[in-house]
Amino acid sequence: NHTTVDINGGTIDGTTIGASTQSTAKFTSVSVNNSITMNTNMTLSNTSYISLGDPNTDGSWRFTIDSNNLVFQQLISGGWSTRYTVTNGLP
Repeated sequence: NHTTVDINGGTIDGTTIGASTQSTAKFTSVSVNNSITMNTNMTLSNTSYISLGDPNTDGSWRFTIDSNNLVFQQLISGGWSTRYTVTNGLP
């Protein structure tokens, strides 16, 4: 009688995981079609960006923390350009 499941490959389609008892998970990437709801804080490394739109398409935006400043950048001609920086709560 086995009490654990070990999945080393393949797919699990249409299956809810963690509906009754939530736990932790680690992923290299996540693709979401509708929305993400969080009931806690999200922590990113100091070198992470949050992208708004496709990060490979000109006109897209991203923001990050750099030296305790909130930095907003826009992709222009394939390169990221800093457009706004918020320092000590002031733009």
